[in-house]
Amino acid sequence: NNVELFHSRYEKRQLQQPVDNPPELEETLGAFFLQTAALQETLQNFKESLPSALEKAKKSAPTSYGTATLTLDPDTAHPWLVLSEGRKRVRWGDTEQDLPDNPERFDHYACVLGCKGFNWGKHCWEVEVGEGQRWAVGVARESVRRKGGISRSPEGGIWAVGGSVPGSHLP
Repeated sequence: NNVELFHSRYEKRQLQQPVDNPPELEETLGAFFLQTAALQETLQNFKESLPSALEKAKKSAPTSYGTATLTLDPDTAHPWLVLSEGRKRVRWGDTEQDLPDNPERFDHYACVLGCKGFNWGKHCWEVEVGEGQRWAVGVARESVRRKGGISRSPEGGIWAVGGSVPGSHLP
């Protein structure tokens, strides 16, 4: 490795050029080589223990995640989105609904939030995408902007994935 190469070159130069080094340099180099040896030993110990630590982590990790129950919040739904009676499904409507313009409602992008939020942990949803041209699913901060244009990005408080047929754009 580079440290050993440096050390080897240093020793060769010492043999080829008998020069008195200042005591401070000798002390610094000695400390450097001691620290390097200690780091190499620590690295070797880490490399040896890593496989067993990974195996232990794999055994304690869950093998599957339960599917979360999601209920959509009608107060946040964009006026063009139609929720199913049980509020488990959403589709693009044929006409814009006449809904109150409350502060929670998305008015520019076709978005709807779930009723129940979370602050931490692992969450999983099974999503069935229909025949539509465009779709997106994700999570959003509770404080995500609802009025006007929003930044559909982590910086804007939205983490989403989506799809569309060629030539269409996500809502």
